[in-house]
Amino acid sequence: DEKDVKELQTMYADWPWFRETIDLIAMILSKTDFSITKNYDDKLVDKTPELIGLGDEVRAKLVKTRQAILD
Repeated sequence: DEKDVKELQTMYADWPWFRETIDLIAMILSKTDFSITKNYDDKLVDKTPELIGLGDEVRAKLVKTRQAILD
């Protein structure tokens, strides 16, 4: 919620170690290539019921995490 966002923004501004951690995460996320993860999914992952859709779920969480970092 908005209160949490404000608190995180304050932490980012005031705590150097927190800012460095977030910046590192942002750099790592920016280097993530969805086409490579999808290719791994298609070629290497067993098509068992518990794994079907796992790659899509992970990629969706990656998008959500990227957006949270950018906000």
